[in-house]
Amino acid sequence: MRFTLKFSGKRKRRRIDATCSLPTSRRLFIRDRISNVSFLVDTGSDVSLIPANTYQKRNSSQQTLFAANSSTINVYGQKTLSLNFNLRRDFLWTFLIGDISIAILGADFLHFFELLPDLRSKCLRDTKTKLQSVGHLKYADLHWVQISISKDTINHKLLKEFPSIKKLPNPNQPVKYTSVHHIVTKGPSVVAKTRRLAPDRLKIGKSEFQIMMHLGHLRPSKSNYASPLHMVPKKCTLDWWPVGNYRALNFKFSNIKR
Repeated sequence: MRFTLKFSGKRKRRRIDATCSLPTSRRLFIRDRISNVSFLVDTGSDVSLIPANTYQKRNSSQQTLFAANSSTINVYGQKTLSLNFNLRRDFLWTFLIGDISIAILGADFLHFFELLPDLRSKCLRDTKTKLQSVGHLKYADLHWVQISISKDTINHKLLKEFPSIKKLPNPNQPVKYTSVHHIVTKGPSVVAKTRRLAPDRLKIGKSEFQIMMHLGHLRPSKSNYASPLHMVPKKCTLDWWPVGNYRALNFKFSNIKR
């Protein structure tokens, strides 16, 4: 004999869940042929950065940046690198050393060297050489790094009122003034005896002068005047700063009537 069991109440319906795929993060990365490091090409970042090592993180932070996810980025100094993206020219640039996990090519770097990222073709185009460097797309959790101050500080309103303070100087901007400054000198020129620098300091000094020439801050001189060069260590960092000793030059010009 068969029995049929019946349960009271309404029959439960099956649950139907709707699924949708979230958009994939597509960030362009370009590899440097010299260091074999992949750089994130980020047009939304104000500055270019490289990751800090363990020793550099022990130093005190010199500056604080802010990312798109409202996280803070500590800056521990600067470092000049020469990059090669297979575009038939080298890219000499001074990067900020930050507490980040990936290297970033910011808008300052892209604007100065006239580079255009192409996500569709996965490449970085050089408008000068008309060449392109093929990269790859992948996810990046850090982007859009800005030079700004937190809204909680008293300086936020001041920087908001004067936004030009945060903008980087443009070395290609034409000079608007026509005045020329010159000093009439008399007597023999001021010279300094050649002295030997330590190999590591000599390398740093040459690199600093090459950067200033590359950015248009100075040019080679044919003058007979020469002043001693001193390498001074920067505070709380391992970097060196080239400083000129102009005491003899100032003493010669101290009696000139202006």
